Amino acid sequence: LEDRARTAATAPAYVDGEARFSFGQAASRARVLAGWLSARGVGSGDRILLMAKNGEFSATTVFAASHLGAAVVMANWRLSPAEIAYVFDDSTPVAVLYESVFEEVLRPVTQRRGVVTGTLLPPRARAAEGALYAMAPEGGETWEWERTRRLLGRTQSI
Repeated sequence: LEDRARTAATAPAYVDGEARFSFGQAASRARVLAGWLSARGVGSGDRILLMAKNGEFSATTVFAASHLGAAVVMANWRLSPAEIAYVFDDSTPVAVLYESVFEEVLRPVTQRRGVVTGTLLPPRARAAEGALYAMAPEGGETWEWERTRRLLGRTQSI
């Protein structure tokens, strides 16, 4: 991703619904999320459990983990709570990232262990806020990991 961001920063990397991301944007978002995870103790050899549908959030998480030397354990969003608990216990992740629609099914397993937890707001809330948020359980901290604004018809990281 970093090589492609250097050689073709404005070329399209992927599309998620109405949103389009260039290689430069994708790399920037991955670095920011990697920094957030690193600041919370996630590093080389660690596992990050991800429960999200295919999209930008999933791609960004995979690339962020790659920056850290961490592995992503993809949890199928169709799993039952018992199956999710098994995957969680078997993979022993140090972090769990998920779309907010999966919070209820993940809460029982994330509360059993002290793990870094991040959630992506629903699309309507993200559009209203103009941002993506990750939540960490320590003190209910909210971390704004990227705010975007419209500038000449393009979304720009600030």
